[in-house]
Amino acid sequence: LPHSNWVSSVDFSADGTRLLTTDFGGARADRSDAAWRVWAVPSGEPVTPPMTGTTSQFNFGLFSPDGRLVFICDNSGAQMWDWAAGQKVGQKIPGISQGTAVRFSPDGTWFLSVGRSDRTARIWEVPSGALRRKFDFAGGISLSRDGRRLLGAWPDGSVRLVDTGTGQPLM
Repeated sequence: LPHSNWVSSVDFSADGTRLLTTDFGGARADRSDAAWRVWAVPSGEPVTPPMTGTTSQFNFGLFSPDGRLVFICDNSGAQMWDWAAGQKVGQKIPGISQGTAVRFSPDGTWFLSVGRSDRTARIWEVPSGALRRKFDFAGGISLSRDGRRLLGAWPDGSVRLVDTGTGQPLM
């Protein structure tokens, strides 16, 4: 799959028929040539044109569980896109950048972001990007496969299991 810049991330859609790539840009000093793109699998044909529009770089991208949306992160935050329409969806979410881990809930109605620098886990609504819940943590964090529980190391030295829907500790 041709790229004119260093590829920063790749992701398969859940059904395996699409591939998302993001790149850092770099041929231009302002990185305005950074792009993300969706490709057909297995042909490798582009499904979208190169999508640009950042003044930094695209750090990573991933598909929503239903494959309808892509989550694209640059140095100023993250944006959800309806890739087929080429349209932004919801608000730009600041504070999500390189060094942030992101996972969608299994049903795609929210996503979890985990920031290494501020040691905060946040749950955001899809597609609006509204903040639903915030958790402080000290280290490792994991989301259960059904998306209902969050396990993490907290600043007081404990490990806690939390209900993602209510924010209440389960143990």
